[in-house]
Amino acid sequence: MPELSTGIENNAVSAGEKQFSKPILELVEGLRQTALQAEIISIPGATIFKEAVLIDREKTGEKMVRVFRGVIQLDKSITNQTAYAARSQDYSGADLKIIEEVKPEVELLADQPSYESLVQYANKIRPYLTEKEQERLDRDLRETEDNILEGSTLRTELVYHQILHLGVVADSGITPYLSASYDFTTAWEYTREGGGLLVIDLPVSRLVDFGPNQSEVNIKGYIKPGEITAIVPRVKGNTNYTEIGNVLSLVTRETNVPLYELSEALIIRGQQYQKDQEWDKRQHSLDVEAIRKQRTEALREQFSEVDLNPVHTQALAVEKKTDIYQVSKELIYDFYAKRFGEIGGRNRKIEDYDYGLGDQNYFREKFDRDKITDEMLVKLREQVGYTERKEKEWTN
Repeated sequence: MPELSTGIENNAVSAGEKQFSKPILELVEGLRQTALQAEIISIPGATIFKEAVLIDREKTGEKMVRVFRGVIQLDKSITNQTAYAARSQDYSGADLKIIEEVKPEVELLADQPSYESLVQYANKIRPYLTEKEQERLDRDLRETEDNILEGSTLRTELVYHQILHLGVVADSGITPYLSASYDFTTAWEYTREGGGLLVIDLPVSRLVDFGPNQSEVNIKGYIKPGEITAIVPRVKGNTNYTEIGNVLSLVTRETNVPLYELSEALIIRGQQYQKDQEWDKRQHSLDVEAIRKQRTEALREQFSEVDLNPVHTQALAVEKKTDIYQVSKELIYDFYAKRFGEIGGRNRKIEDYDYGLGDQNYFREKFDRDKITDEMLVKLREQVGYTERKEKEWTN
């Protein structure tokens, strides 16, 4: 049996615990300051991983799924593992900030991803972000909307944004998920000396799988302190998966958390994955409709010189068997293409011209009625205005 420390009820380190390493003693003391009851265990026969931390958690009787998350530092901040969507980072040097005010919106977006909940989240968090983060938020929202219109689901997009963060970067973004793994060896790769492995036991409903048999997984929103069962510190640069596996077996015996067997876990994960897929399928059409409506209203405001009467555009959409967003883009395009051709009586064709993409204009695209984007329409109006001014200068 392992040698268990004593005195876990107190914040101060007990005399019996002083045999353990200083970093672990400091970690346990910090955890106790957050009202967690933590204890240190010695690992019999270990040559490298000689100690671990157990956290006393509420016994609910509900069966759990075990996942692992690698962290790069061990202190009481591990009890505040937070999705990128609730973070703000001042890149001029200030520390990463956790924005508690958006917690309800982040949890809703993680659990029930919809365009409506994404907009609610974006509106709530915007005032807390730096200027650069606000610009990135707008870019991420635009890209996400584009991909949804092209057939992707919002959940897929949010998971994709989670992958982009590489797991350990102190960063912010729109994803309401945290990375984890069912395979402790994978999670271990994200640790370094001074960090360690979090052993996390939680209901399957708190997870978003890449697939029913994938080793990587996403945790919704936040890791609640009561979901962390144990911590395995990383000793220098050492990796001995046999010893780590022994530590985890010991954790299982000592904590007695009710866990699904591997075969059971695969079944229950598959069922949850199917539920998520069904939700996404139902939600996708609603999200597409909401995005089209929002963008159509934005175009109507931005291009007020073009007649985008809602009744007229809706009738055209029905007639052409398309949607009001596409019809609105075509009406704007046709308005300016016609005006461009009339400049100076030259019968120019806008399709013979191209425009620069982005602020820097590094890449160029042809004006094409079959591939209209909102950016193209802005560039089209600019091109028409520029050509009209030049024509006026030439004739004068």
